Amino acid sequence: MSSQGERANWTDPTYRKYFIDLCMREANNGNRSGATLKPTAWNRISQELKTLTGKSITPKQLKNGWDYMKRQYLTWLKLTMTTGHGYNSTTRTFDWPPERWEEYLKDSIGAIDGTLIHACIPIDKQVPYRGRGRGECFQNVMALCDFDMIFRYVVVGWEGTAHDSRVLTETIRNSRNNFPIPPPDKYYLVDAAYSHTRGFMAPYRHVRYWLGDFRSGGRARGREEILNHAHAKLRNVIERAFVDDALFAQYENDEVELESGHGNQNHTANAINSSSMEDQNYMRQLRDEIANQLFQTSY
Repeated sequence: MSSQGERANWTDPTYRKYFIDLCMREANNGNRSGATLKPTAWNRISQELKTLTGKSITPKQLKNGWDYMKRQYLTWLKLTMTTGHGYNSTTRTFDWPPERWEEYLKDSIGAIDGTLIHACIPIDKQVPYRGRGRGECFQNVMALCDFDMIFRYVVVGWEGTAHDSRVLTETIRNSRNNFPIPPPDKYYLVDAAYSHTRGFMAPYRHVRYWLGDFRSGGRARGREEILNHAHAKLRNVIERAFVDDALFAQYENDEVELESGHGNQNHTANAINSSSMEDQNYMRQLRDEIANQLFQTSY
């Protein structure tokens, strides 16, 4: 079997049933290992799922699927134990307003973005520092801040024409930079200039995202816009953190956004992506799960 399988569709009810039935059989046959299954069990499940569905899913993907469904179940269990949870057993949804669902982005531990800072560069080295059709020179400065608006990590020195995604990718690749990789169950919020992969949650591309778009175009519609709106409101902390202290009082409103000018949110990250397909799939599934929860309580 190849090391990289097809994309698993964990939202398909038939596929989920096959997968759960096979996992239960292995667990009942004594093939559990701690909170998961033994490697031999995952191999058997992978082979049987291919027979049943025609899809080649690797054991590692199946383990990710197990973790994904376990997280869903624990979330549901937690909600049903909440006072006034508003669970409707007929529709199988929770009657909560979107604002309350924003807590489901609670595993985000900060936000990352790049901003252009004026720089004095020797004349013979200015070309890569010039951008956007202007004569001034800039550095592309990447910063990470927490939700208390405290900067936790800053990278300086990159040319103004460097893409945000490249700055982050190269920073992570060099272990000497000591970039604070988030724990496995946490992530940073980033805009769509960055890759959407484990540890870094980007919004849906080609869907409204900037807060100004929602102010002028009306409320969010559909699960992807609802997720993007919640994402933008939280990620906006980094936009406000960039504001000069002397001007900060003018921007205390959490609806203010200061777009960095590094291209719109539909721009596909063009830096070399060192993350694996499985890491990207994991984050796509997590984002879809949160989007579905938000959507179900809004309609």
